[in-house]
Amino acid sequence: MPPDGRRVDTLTAPMRSTLASILTLAAILLVPFADLAVWVQRELVGTTSFVRLGEQTIDRAEVRDALSERLVSDLSGPVPGVAGREQALQPVISAALASPAARPALDTVLANTHDQLRNGHDPLQLDVNPVLPAVRAQLPASVAARLPPGLAIAPVTVLRRQDAPVVWEAVQVMQGSALVVPLLALAAFVGALLAARRRGTVCVAVGVATILSSLGLLALVKPGRSLLEQQHGTPAQRAAFHAGYDAVTRSFVQQTVVFAVLGGLIVLIGFVVIWQEGRNVRSTAWT
Repeated sequence: MPPDGRRVDTLTAPMRSTLASILTLAAILLVPFADLAVWVQRELVGTTSFVRLGEQTIDRAEVRDALSERLVSDLSGPVPGVAGREQALQPVISAALASPAARPALDTVLANTHDQLRNGHDPLQLDVNPVLPAVRAQLPASVAARLPPGLAIAPVTVLRRQDAPVVWEAVQVMQGSALVVPLLALAAFVGALLAARRRGTVCVAVGVATILSSLGLLALVKPGRSLLEQQHGTPAQRAAFHAGYDAVTRSFVQQTVVFAVLGGLIVLIGFVVIWQEGRNVRSTAWT
């Protein structure tokens, strides 16, 4: 009868192999969700990061042009002197939105929108009224003097839940627990390495899956824009949507590229480990 240690090792080998396979599969399946979870945590869950993302969006001229178009349209009714001068006033208001004086008010507007998102409000809206004082300061004196003191403008709808339910669901689910998914993926990967006899193979499998899932997510970015695009808007609104979508998804694209690079590194490490394991086997065969 073989020694007890050898017998136990032989009996547990199939169990270890099965456990390693299950954990490897779990890690592979969790990788794309880990990528999304990390991005949601970085950009959508925290107010500061959301405001920063909103600032990057408003920094796009196309977005400011669409907002100024909407503001001029709303002002043309209650404010004498605006009607008939829309084309001249829109660049003035767009420049006002880009001015440092408007930034604190815009940050307040974006923080309020983030509160709506976290509370599940539908649709997401920009209450632009806090920005009106900065806009008033940039208007021609003849027009600014006619703005009523209590003037209020209807909120600007940014996104409806029916158009992008995944945004609401992701934020609601991830609040306070966004890092659970990537931690689970990492734990499954480490567990698979500890349980596997051929650790290089595990590395290659997880690395290749990470690269493929990253490429798949990157390939979905452009079709996602087409699904959300509102074709019935004005040319300025469509241009603003394109610019805003690109600004919002840029950080996700950059992060996903980093995930793909990490996947490549894991594959490289896996091949090194496989080569080392092969050397060890050949060395054992000669002894």
